[in-house]
Amino acid sequence: MYCVNCGNKVDENADICLKCGVFLKRDNKVKSVSSPKIGKGIASLVLGIIAVFFCLSAFAAFSDLEYTLMGYESFERIGFAVGFILIQTVLSVPGFCLAVAERMNNKNGFNTAGFWLGIASFVCIAIQFMYVLFL
Repeated sequence: MYCVNCGNKVDENADICLKCGVFLKRDNKVKSVSSPKIGKGIASLVLGIIAVFFCLSAFAAFSDLEYTLMGYESFERIGFAVGFILIQTVLSVPGFCLAVAERMNNKNGFNTAGFWLGIASFVCIAIQFMYVLFL
């Protein structure tokens, strides 16, 4: 390596030229390898798991709904279905949106699992809504 000021040959590891005293500019920046951010993927996965859990527990509760909703009209059943399925929807939508947003940038296992859990919970919600409506 040579000094940029006086042209003197200097050691590769030198910070200062011994002849003229100029600080040597070197490109010794450490290149950092950025790991993919997986926080949103994990959040979508967790929300998807919780939403599917609530969907499956709601299916277990449907055995009692036939007797409970027998005397209600259609619009009352819709209100009941919306209230009954609200928590699943509140968990599914943000988890699914996080998974979709992160899948565009970074396709890792957490995003993919959160995406498919969101799809599964939406299918469960639709089935539950139809079940309550057409009981």
